[in-house]
Amino acid sequence: MGVFVCNTTLQCVCLICVTGEFNSGKSTFLNILLGGNYVPVARKRTTNVVCEIRHSKERKAELLFARGRKKIVELETDRNGEGWKFVRDCIQEKHTPAINPAERIPVKRVIISWPMSFVEVRYYD
Repeated sequence: MGVFVCNTTLQCVCLICVTGEFNSGKSTFLNILLGGNYVPVARKRTTNVVCEIRHSKERKAELLFARGRKKIVELETDRNGEGWKFVRDCIQEKHTPAINPAERIPVKRVIISWPMSFVEVRYYD
């Protein structure tokens, strides 16, 4: 279901909540929105963190941790780039990747900013 939210300056945002059973195609749908295979998909429980995707000219991910901490990760157009690998690991494992478990930081939410070709704004006279 989509919901349009507008503020007093008439800037509108379309919010779409994607929910469903495990392995029902939610991440595949998000990949369609992103225009490639960026969010991890598998035949098991894979997306373990709430992911928010925003249309933007920038390509970045904001990882939100406990106590208000966050990390910005620049994302490449190549899904195999280091930024995307790091973000996918965080989404799948629900923490930052680290060899030593004591160094892992739990991830609460991932906000992906990415240009989406289907989002267009048109102004008419």
